[in-house]
Amino acid sequence: MQAITPGITTAIGKCVGIYSKRMSAMKCYYGLTLSNAGVTDNGLDRMAHLQDSVIHNTVDKKLTDLANRYDELLKKWDQQLVEYGIVIDNVDIMTRPRRQKEGKSNVMHHMIQGIAVQERVSTAPQEIQQTMSVEDVKPEDIYPTEAEHQQLRDKMVSEVIRIWSNLPALKEVPVTLRPETHTHTAEMTRKSEYVSEPILHYIQTSIIGFF
Repeated sequence: MQAITPGITTAIGKCVGIYSKRMSAMKCYYGLTLSNAGVTDNGLDRMAHLQDSVIHNTVDKKLTDLANRYDELLKKWDQQLVEYGIVIDNVDIMTRPRRQKEGKSNVMHHMIQGIAVQERVSTAPQEIQQTMSVEDVKPEDIYPTEAEHQQLRDKMVSEVIRIWSNLPALKEVPVTLRPETHTHTAEMTRKSEYVSEPILHYIQTSIIGFF
């Protein structure tokens, strides 16, 4: 049953879309999926004629709406002075023509995508009161103390036990793990909020289109 569920869902969505043009969420989803896969406007219109998608104009409008709303949360963070970081990575895709010939060969599309991630713990610099001059600091003042060495050893033991407890051969061995807690445990246990930025084309030898 699980294997045929997607097909049944597709059939129901298609029937509902035929019954009412306003109930086209499923066809719009398929149109966005096909557009993302590289289907041309003509192909989308042909699929729409078969009630399997919406026309390319509707797909373009939906993409525009999504692009206009993607950064609403980001703007809200700016207004509330919420700290966030932006992570950027390459998204390179090669398109291969079905029949290669002169002037029509493989093309590498260099793109980037960024993700804005809200900081769960504030990274703003804290005001620090200077207690002594840098010239007066001795090397032994910054060496780890014996208590800190013991804390590191205890943490290493906990990590080793945690790894061993996941090994099948040691599943039957009773293990008691002490919960690891720190100042920001509560903040770090919740999921990060993030905003996916749109994919941009860029030239590797230039910063145009990168920022």
